[in-house]
Amino acid sequence: MRKEKYSTKEILDGIKSGNNIVLQFVYQNYFDSIKTMVLSKRGNEDLAYDIFQESIVIIYKKLKTEEFQILKSSFFTYFYSVCRITLYKYYSTSSKDVLPHADAVKDLEVLSSDFEDEERLAIEGMKEQLFQKYLNLIPESCIKILKLVMAGLKAAEIANKLNFSSDAYVRKRKKICLETLVGMIKKDPKSSELL
Repeated sequence: MRKEKYSTKEILDGIKSGNNIVLQFVYQNYFDSIKTMVLSKRGNEDLAYDIFQESIVIIYKKLKTEEFQILKSSFFTYFYSVCRITLYKYYSTSSKDVLPHADAVKDLEVLSSDFEDEERLAIEGMKEQLFQKYLNLIPESCIKILKLVMAGLKAAEIANKLNFSSDAYVRKRKKICLETLVGMIKKDPKSSELL
């Protein structure tokens, strides 16, 4: 039976039993978020798909090897965290051709029963997604200034690099750009859950 929404327990049971309807639900509802996270980390859509699939396999193996349940977080929060860890492991391995499939289950011992760290990581990732989404919507001149600020350049260096008249102008533009960006983020419905 196809449903619009599944509980965490129903999703975990569906993954454990290989229920295609539940797996389709997970893909349809969560892939875009995982893709956004992977793209923000210099990945591409193919890598996002691989990370998504790998994370499903990791959870499946974890479900098959032990009594496993998510106590405090939602399935999405947990899944997002597994995807972030899997992506990190992918980037940290010397061979970029293969995802760390079989060993990933053992390495996920960092996932504690209360999932506080994973929830924090997932929330940080979702904040980062929100930031990236609106960063791409502000004027190009603002993007340039903010990227240089985030790279650690001082106002005088930014003025010189972007051929602005003074560092005071850079500080003024930075303030306006940040206010614009923060204002857009605060209007997003997701921001009330994250900020």
